[in-house]
Amino acid sequence: MRLNHLPLLAGFLVAPIGLFFITDSQAGPKEKHRLHEKLERHTSEDGRFRVLMPDDDDDEDATLATAIGPVRVNTLRGDVSRQLCLSVSYSDFPDAFTNVAKAKLYDGLRDALKGVDGQIDSEKDFTLGTDATLGREFDVLTGRNQIRCRVVLVGKRLYQIMATGERDFVRSQIVAEFFDSFELIQP
Repeated sequence: MRLNHLPLLAGFLVAPIGLFFITDSQAGPKEKHRLHEKLERHTSEDGRFRVLMPDDDDDEDATLATAIGPVRVNTLRGDVSRQLCLSVSYSDFPDAFTNVAKAKLYDGLRDALKGVDGQIDSEKDFTLGTDATLGREFDVLTGRNQIRCRVVLVGKRLYQIMATGERDFVRSQIVAEFFDSFELIQP
């Protein structure tokens, strides 16, 4: 696979899930408390994961034309409020993609999500599960909105766990619980 196609591919994968910017006035403490009550455990058998999500979540599937051929992107997304959207997306890559280093893939996804006007606020590695699969978490600032994203490649499957919205909401405890609740399950 030609590595110069990686940023283009990353842009295609991020585009369907990275555009959930929410603009509205900030909620007060009572609304923030009500937000937490809306999360419930969701299991995706096809996606092979479990996560806490809003109870009104939606599943979306799209097949995207990319430089390495068609890639299907499956997204589970839910609005916690008008100020915060949570989503988990996964894609299965062709065999040729296994030669790409995880760090290069993660860099391409981060840069595509940041775009021209965004700014990287923080970036760190994290481990997922008992087998300590290495992933990356980064925060992107875009105007008054923020995107917190965790990406992890497990075999040929890429998971993107995202919180998008107003900064105070993306930095809230509910987002930490959402990220911490994500776990892989066996088929």
